[in-house]
Amino acid sequence: MRLTLHLSLIVLLLSLASGGFTEANAGGMSAKDYYRNRRAQNRANAAKRFGITAGERAAVTRGLKWLASKQAADGSWPAHKAGSDRCGVTGLAVLALLASGSDEAAGSYRGNVVKALAWISGRQTAGGRIGKKGDFPYGEGDYWSHAVSGLALAEAAGMQKGSKFKVAASRAFDYSLRTYQLKYSGWSTKPGGKSNTTASAWFVMQAAAAKATGVKVPGMAFHGTMMHLMQVKGKDGMCSDARRGKATKLASAAAAFAKVQMGAIGKSAAGDKTMRYLVGNLPQVSGDGGEFDWSYVLFGSSACFHADPSLWKKWHPAMAKALLGMQVGKGRGAGSWPALGKEGKYGGSVCTTAMAVLCLQAYCRYVPKHSRANGYPAASRRRGPGVDARGDSTLR
Repeated sequence: MRLTLHLSLIVLLLSLASGGFTEANAGGMSAKDYYRNRRAQNRANAAKRFGITAGERAAVTRGLKWLASKQAADGSWPAHKAGSDRCGVTGLAVLALLASGSDEAAGSYRGNVVKALAWISGRQTAGGRIGKKGDFPYGEGDYWSHAVSGLALAEAAGMQKGSKFKVAASRAFDYSLRTYQLKYSGWSTKPGGKSNTTASAWFVMQAAAAKATGVKVPGMAFHGTMMHLMQVKGKDGMCSDARRGKATKLASAAAAFAKVQMGAIGKSAAGDKTMRYLVGNLPQVSGDGGEFDWSYVLFGSSACFHADPSLWKKWHPAMAKALLGMQVGKGRGAGSWPALGKEGKYGGSVCTTAMAVLCLQAYCRYVPKHSRANGYPAASRRRGPGVDARGDSTLR
């Protein structure tokens, strides 16, 4: 174990010395540019460039409309059953609305966003945790609810200058850092727990969004995650949630997404074994239509889009076909997605619909890391990744 740790440290230091990876929001990018493709005109241009069909955009519109109609008067979204996780499900629904370009100042769903963010911040404790006693159906301190809600606050704060939710977003991230981030490793699923790949992917997203708002994010939040990911990757590219754990599709997609977010997969993306595993296991609905791995598709969609255009061209058609084929077309649930899989059991159709919409909006959620054509200049070769326009390291 000690030898493995020492080797991981050596690989990590070599990677840092050579500019081998940088965290999300690389090169000192502002929040304005980080979320630029969410603006209506930019979103339309991105859709055209990245092969998004009119049918996909229409499906997103119907999904958003359905989500907005299910919001409760207090601003939250009801979970699948009594005792389920309203904080996490509400955070997920807000993320879907934010990705469509609505924020606390403008957009078709501005009112829904503001009410939801106010409800989320109202569930924040004095210590920064989102979720009060009784809000955690899977045990006090379960990570997902806090991570997703904190991500929603951070993205909202980044999209709107002078956001009234910036303080709440910063406090939520500070709590994440104190409670779930492990020294020289990734992030845990509960206080005092062990490093976990899927949890790390969600917290890397929160850390990147917090950084975009100007929150100081220590480099170990990303470097430690890279150390964890090196230890859970098998020779075939598949990854496990824990060291020496069983490799799974979800952990592999989460690992790929986290690496792409941190800039750890560069020009070699198409040849990376984990990325090759993803495009070799494209999204599909089970034969009886009863199961669908929403989280795998969510992480995989963003990972393939941001890693390399060739990977996106393989993943995108299968993802779109599966999702469009499942969307409810008629009746009270028109516009929603069915509550299939573990996510459906956990958060009902609100959870699965929000995830479906986020998958279909992978092209506009964050700046595409592989594209110069959309007006996002890549870091110059002279500076290299991990160094901002002033020549300062972004890995702090």
